[in-house]
Amino acid sequence: MYEPSKELIEQIAKEYRDLMFSEMESSSKEPCWDNLGYFCRLSKDICNLPTIRKALELYENQPKWQDKPDKEGCYAICAKASINSAEWHIIYSIDEPVRLYKVDKDTYVQFEGENDLLYRFLDWLGYFFVKWLYIPEPEPYKGEE
Repeated sequence: MYEPSKELIEQIAKEYRDLMFSEMESSSKEPCWDNLGYFCRLSKDICNLPTIRKALELYENQPKWQDKPDKEGCYAICAKASINSAEWHIIYSIDEPVRLYKVDKDTYVQFEGENDLLYRFLDWLGYFFVKWLYIPEPEPYKGEE
């Protein structure tokens, strides 16, 4: 079962404490809860509410862009031409990803009906800075439990 990370609980506690202090200051009452531990315990309870727990699980486990692909599967790709360029361009989107697979020690890319070695594929793209977004396979529908 999913458990929110300690860092996430502390972040929520800080935000909640700041919200409470700002509301108390605007109502001209003295803030009385300055102990972060109190807000951490309260935030942990809040994080365990079913709707919030599911939202946090989705948030914390969402795929993230990475510098190198770390496993076989489908990937979206974005790239930029130089280190000075601020703009990243989507080369292969989530809707039309490339598939990576390994044969022996070599990594291959399957894209647009073609198969090529990863390093030749990157050279063909002509970009020096590439990021990868792993796209997990959808879980099969299990029906109502």
